[in-house]
Amino acid sequence: MPNKNLNDPEYLTAQIVEYLHRRNGRDLERAKHYLDRLIEYEANKDRVDIDPLAEFEDALLGCVYEPNGNPVPCYDESAVIDQLEHGGMSRDEATDYLDRITEGIKVVWVRDLELDGRPKEPCLKIVR
Repeated sequence: MPNKNLNDPEYLTAQIVEYLHRRNGRDLERAKHYLDRLIEYEANKDRVDIDPLAEFEDALLGCVYEPNGNPVPCYDESAVIDQLEHGGMSRDEATDYLDRITEGIKVVWVRDLELDGRPKEPCLKIVR
């Protein structure tokens, strides 16, 4: 069986139809092969894997999901800032660095919320 077009849904559909019209045992097996491949293609075509920032994997808390099912990584901001400060950056430099390396990607920074006279509570900042 040719393999060059196994990611082309139109090719897969045409192969399924062709082999189903022949209606013999071997061709039905081939049609099933192409149908399985088409199902696999459709199931994975919109799938997006989470791509964590490798240097901050220890601060990765998990992910949230967009309405379309795409994962968005969530990081503990204070853990990342601490790591960068221990590497010699100032807090402002660390913040600027994070803004630069996350430009154009979706990331959620989980940080402590400080309100005047109130205890710290967790909050989220979604960055696009």
